Amino acid sequence: VNKMNIFLVNISNFTWSDIIEGFQEHVLAENYRSWEGLADLNIKLPFSMDCSGFTGETLEMGLLVREFDKSKTILIDRDDNIDTVMFLFPLKDYPRHKMFLKALIANDFFILISKNQQLDDFDDLKASIELIDPKSPIFHQYIKHADVLISKLGYGVISECLAYKTPIAFQKRTHSPEDDFLVDSINEYHLGEELHPASSIDRWISTIRKLTTENIISQKPMNDEIAEIIIERYHEFNNKVRTS
Repeated sequence: VNKMNIFLVNISNFTWSDIIEGFQEHVLAENYRSWEGLADLNIKLPFSMDCSGFTGETLEMGLLVREFDKSKTILIDRDDNIDTVMFLFPLKDYPRHKMFLKALIANDFFILISKNQQLDDFDDLKASIELIDPKSPIFHQYIKHADVLISKLGYGVISECLAYKTPIAFQKRTHSPEDDFLVDSINEYHLGEELHPASSIDRWISTIRKLTTENIISQKPMNDEIAEIIIERYHEFNNKVRTS
Protein backbone atom coordinates (compact mmCIF):
# COMPACT_ATOMS: atom_id res chain seq x y z
CA VAL A 1 0.00 0.00 0.00
CA ASN A 2 2.82 2.38 0.89
CA LYS A 3 4.70 1.69 -2.34
CA MET A 4 1.52 2.23 -4.38
CA ASN A 5 1.06 5.70 -2.84
CA ILE A 6 -2.32 4.83 -1.32
CA PHE A 7 -3.34 6.90 1.71
CA LEU A 8 -3.03 4.68 4.78
CA VAL A 9 -4.83 5.34 8.07
CA ASN A 10 -3.97 3.23 11.10
CA ILE A 11 -6.73 2.90 13.71
CA SER A 12 -5.09 1.64 16.88
CA ASN A 13 -6.73 -0.02 19.81
CA PHE A 14 -4.29 -2.76 20.85
CA THR A 15 -1.10 -2.22 18.88
CA TRP A 16 1.39 -5.04 18.83
CA SER A 17 4.38 -2.72 19.09
CA ASP A 18 3.11 -1.77 22.56
CA ILE A 19 2.06 -5.28 23.62
CA ILE A 20 5.50 -6.75 22.84
CA GLU A 21 7.42 -3.71 24.06
CA GLY A 22 9.45 -5.91 26.42
CA PHE A 23 10.93 -7.72 23.41
CA GLN A 24 12.30 -4.69 21.59
CA GLU A 25 15.33 -6.58 20.26
CA HIS A 26 13.22 -9.35 18.75
CA VAL A 27 12.82 -9.19 14.96
CA LEU A 28 9.02 -9.45 15.27
CA ALA A 29 8.88 -6.36 17.49
CA GLU A 30 11.00 -4.45 15.00
CA ASN A 31 8.75 -5.60 12.13
CA TYR A 32 5.60 -4.37 13.89
CA ARG A 33 7.15 -0.99 14.61
CA SER A 34 8.18 -0.72 10.97
CA TRP A 35 4.74 -1.68 9.65
CA GLU A 36 2.90 0.72 11.95
CA GLY A 37 5.33 3.47 10.97
CA LEU A 38 4.25 3.22 7.31
CA ALA A 39 0.86 4.82 8.00
CA ASP A 40 0.17 8.41 6.98
CA LEU A 41 -2.15 9.09 9.91
CA ASN A 42 -2.85 7.32 13.20
CA ILE A 43 -6.25 7.36 14.89
CA LYS A 44 -6.14 6.54 18.60
CA LEU A 45 -9.33 5.11 20.09
CA PRO A 46 -10.37 5.74 23.71
CA PHE A 47 -8.63 3.62 26.37
CA SER A 48 -6.23 2.23 23.77
CA MET A 49 -2.47 2.00 23.46
CA ASP A 50 -0.19 4.68 22.04
CA CYS A 51 0.98 2.88 18.88
CA SER A 52 4.63 3.48 19.75
CA GLY A 53 5.74 2.33 16.30
CA PHE A 54 4.15 5.42 14.71
CA THR A 55 5.83 8.82 14.97
CA GLY A 56 3.61 10.88 12.66
CA GLU A 57 0.33 12.69 13.29
CA THR A 58 -2.01 11.04 15.80
CA LEU A 59 -5.62 12.10 16.34
CA GLU A 60 -7.71 10.95 19.29
CA MET A 61 -11.11 9.61 18.36
CA GLY A 62 -14.39 9.05 20.14
CA LEU A 63 -15.83 5.59 20.70
CA LEU A 64 -16.11 3.49 17.55
CA VAL A 65 -19.53 1.86 17.95
CA ARG A 66 -22.46 0.88 15.80
CA GLU A 67 -25.12 3.56 15.61
CA PHE A 68 -28.10 3.23 17.91
CA ASP A 69 -31.27 3.61 15.84
CA LYS A 70 -33.96 5.21 18.00
CA SER A 71 -36.58 4.57 15.32
CA LYS A 72 -36.30 0.80 15.80
CA THR A 73 -38.12 -0.10 18.97
CA ILE A 74 -37.15 -3.30 20.71
CA LEU A 75 -40.03 -4.88 22.60
CA ILE A 76 -38.99 -7.21 25.39
CA ASP A 77 -41.76 -9.30 26.91
CA ARG A 78 -40.90 -8.94 30.58
CA ASP A 79 -41.98 -7.28 33.81
CA ASP A 80 -40.48 -3.77 34.00
CA ASN A 81 -39.52 -4.40 37.62
CA ILE A 82 -37.28 -7.34 36.70
CA ASP A 83 -33.62 -6.73 35.83
CA THR A 84 -32.56 -7.95 32.39
CA VAL A 85 -29.25 -9.71 31.74
CA MET A 86 -27.78 -10.08 28.25
CA PHE A 87 -25.82 -13.34 28.29
CA LEU A 88 -23.13 -13.67 25.61
CA PHE A 89 -21.01 -16.54 26.92
CA PRO A 90 -21.19 -19.58 24.58
CA LEU A 91 -22.61 -22.29 26.85
CA LYS A 92 -20.99 -25.17 24.96
CA ASP A 93 -17.53 -23.78 25.79
CA TYR A 94 -18.32 -22.98 29.42
CA PRO A 95 -20.26 -25.89 31.02
CA ARG A 96 -20.42 -24.16 34.41
CA HIS A 97 -22.15 -21.16 32.88
CA LYS A 98 -25.24 -23.25 32.15
CA MET A 99 -25.62 -23.64 35.92
CA PHE A 100 -24.99 -19.90 36.26
CA LEU A 101 -27.71 -19.14 33.71
CA LYS A 102 -30.23 -21.28 35.60
CA ALA A 103 -29.23 -19.57 38.86
CA LEU A 104 -29.86 -16.14 37.29
CA ILE A 105 -33.36 -17.20 36.30
CA ALA A 106 -33.97 -18.68 39.77
CA ASN A 107 -32.98 -15.27 41.20
CA ASP A 108 -35.61 -13.50 39.07
CA PHE A 109 -33.41 -12.13 36.28
CA PHE A 110 -34.79 -11.98 32.75
CA ILE A 111 -32.32 -13.33 30.15
CA LEU A 112 -31.53 -12.11 26.65
CA ILE A 113 -29.52 -14.79 24.86
CA SER A 114 -28.56 -15.77 21.31
CA LYS A 115 -30.97 -18.18 19.64
CA ASN A 116 -27.88 -20.18 18.58
CA GLN A 117 -27.19 -21.25 22.16
CA GLN A 118 -27.95 -24.83 23.17
CA LEU A 119 -30.91 -24.53 25.54
CA ASP A 120 -32.44 -28.01 25.23
CA ASP A 121 -32.78 -28.44 29.00
CA PHE A 122 -34.29 -24.97 29.55
CA ASP A 123 -37.81 -25.78 28.32
CA ASP A 124 -39.38 -25.16 31.72
CA LEU A 125 -37.58 -21.80 32.00
CA LYS A 126 -38.45 -20.32 28.60
CA ALA A 127 -40.79 -17.74 30.18
CA SER A 128 -37.70 -16.00 31.59
CA ILE A 129 -35.72 -16.07 28.34
CA GLU A 130 -35.91 -14.09 25.13
CA LEU A 131 -33.99 -15.49 22.17
CA ILE A 132 -32.32 -12.93 19.93
CA ASP A 133 -30.75 -13.34 16.50
CA PRO A 134 -26.99 -12.58 16.61
CA LYS A 135 -27.08 -11.78 12.88
CA SER A 136 -29.73 -9.11 13.35
CA PRO A 137 -28.55 -5.61 12.32
CA ILE A 138 -29.90 -4.31 15.63
CA PHE A 139 -28.38 -7.04 17.81
CA HIS A 140 -26.13 -4.46 19.49
CA GLN A 141 -29.16 -2.39 20.51
CA TYR A 142 -30.11 -5.05 23.02
CA ILE A 143 -26.98 -4.03 24.93
CA LYS A 144 -28.62 -0.68 25.64
CA HIS A 145 -31.81 -2.37 26.82
CA ALA A 146 -30.00 -4.75 29.17
CA ASP A 147 -29.34 -3.86 32.80
CA VAL A 148 -26.14 -5.96 32.80
CA LEU A 149 -24.11 -7.65 30.06
CA ILE A 150 -22.32 -10.94 30.82
CA SER A 151 -19.57 -11.57 28.29
CA LYS A 152 -15.98 -12.29 27.43
CA LEU A 153 -13.85 -9.20 26.94
CA GLY A 154 -13.62 -7.53 23.56
CA TYR A 155 -12.94 -3.97 22.46
CA GLY A 156 -16.17 -3.63 20.50
CA VAL A 157 -18.52 -4.89 23.18
CA ILE A 158 -16.84 -2.79 25.89
CA SER A 159 -17.08 0.31 23.68
CA GLU A 160 -20.81 -0.29 23.24
CA CYS A 161 -21.28 -0.85 26.98
CA LEU A 162 -19.52 2.45 27.64
CA ALA A 163 -21.56 4.32 25.02
CA TYR A 164 -24.88 2.87 26.23
CA LYS A 165 -24.01 2.94 29.98
CA THR A 166 -24.55 -0.80 30.40
CA PRO A 167 -22.32 -2.45 33.05
CA ILE A 168 -20.45 -5.62 32.14
CA ALA A 169 -19.65 -8.74 34.15
CA PHE A 170 -16.73 -10.42 32.43
CA GLN A 171 -14.19 -13.19 32.50
CA LYS A 172 -10.69 -12.73 31.11
CA ARG A 173 -9.52 -14.95 28.28
CA THR A 174 -6.37 -17.02 28.59
CA HIS A 175 -3.43 -16.08 26.38
CA SER A 176 -5.09 -12.81 25.36
CA PRO A 177 -2.65 -9.94 26.00
CA GLU A 178 -5.14 -7.13 25.35
CA ASP A 179 -7.44 -8.26 28.17
CA ASP A 180 -5.23 -6.69 30.84
CA PHE A 181 -5.52 -3.33 29.09
CA LEU A 182 -9.28 -3.72 28.74
CA VAL A 183 -9.63 -4.48 32.45
CA ASP A 184 -7.72 -1.27 33.26
CA SER A 185 -10.22 0.66 31.14
CA ILE A 186 -13.20 -1.07 32.78
CA ASN A 187 -11.84 -0.04 36.18
CA GLU A 188 -11.19 3.53 35.02
CA TYR A 189 -14.78 4.03 33.89
CA HIS A 190 -16.39 1.95 36.66
CA LEU A 191 -17.84 -0.14 33.86
CA GLY A 192 -18.03 -3.56 35.49
CA GLU A 193 -16.48 -6.36 37.50
CA GLU A 194 -14.78 -9.68 36.86
CA LEU A 195 -16.50 -13.00 37.48
CA HIS A 196 -13.52 -14.89 38.87
CA PRO A 197 -13.57 -18.53 37.69
CA ALA A 198 -12.76 -19.79 41.20
CA SER A 199 -15.69 -17.92 42.80
CA SER A 200 -18.98 -19.59 43.61
CA ILE A 201 -22.06 -19.07 41.47
CA ASP A 202 -23.70 -17.34 44.45
CA ARG A 203 -20.81 -14.86 44.41
CA TRP A 204 -21.36 -14.30 40.70
CA ILE A 205 -25.06 -13.60 41.34
CA SER A 206 -24.11 -11.04 44.01
CA THR A 207 -21.81 -9.34 41.50
CA ILE A 208 -24.63 -9.09 38.96
CA ARG A 209 -26.98 -7.58 41.56
CA LYS A 210 -24.35 -5.01 42.49
CA LEU A 211 -23.79 -4.02 38.85
CA THR A 212 -27.47 -3.17 38.36
CA THR A 213 -26.88 -0.17 40.64
CA GLU A 214 -23.48 0.93 39.26
CA ASN A 215 -22.94 4.55 38.16
CA ILE A 216 -20.95 4.36 34.91
CA ILE A 217 -18.80 7.20 33.63
CA SER A 218 -20.07 7.29 30.07
CA GLN A 219 -18.42 8.38 26.83
CA LYS A 220 -20.20 9.17 23.58
CA PRO A 221 -19.10 8.33 20.01
CA MET A 222 -18.83 11.91 18.60
CA ASN A 223 -16.68 11.04 15.56
CA ASP A 224 -17.94 13.52 12.93
CA GLU A 225 -14.96 15.86 13.30
CA ILE A 226 -12.46 13.00 13.02
CA ALA A 227 -14.08 11.81 9.77
CA GLU A 228 -13.74 15.32 8.33
CA ILE A 229 -10.07 15.49 9.30
CA ILE A 230 -9.34 12.09 7.72
CA ILE A 231 -10.92 13.28 4.45
CA GLU A 232 -8.93 16.53 4.66
CA ARG A 233 -5.63 14.64 5.18
CA TYR A 234 -6.56 12.29 2.33
CA HIS A 235 -6.93 15.21 -0.10
CA GLU A 236 -3.67 16.74 1.13
CA PHE A 237 -1.92 13.41 0.55
CA ASN A 238 -3.32 13.02 -2.97
CA ASN A 239 -2.29 16.57 -3.91
CA LYS A 240 1.29 15.81 -2.80
CA VAL A 241 1.32 12.57 -4.82
CA ARG A 242 0.12 14.38 -7.96
CA THR A 243 2.75 17.13 -7.69
CA SER A 244 5.66 14.82 -6.83
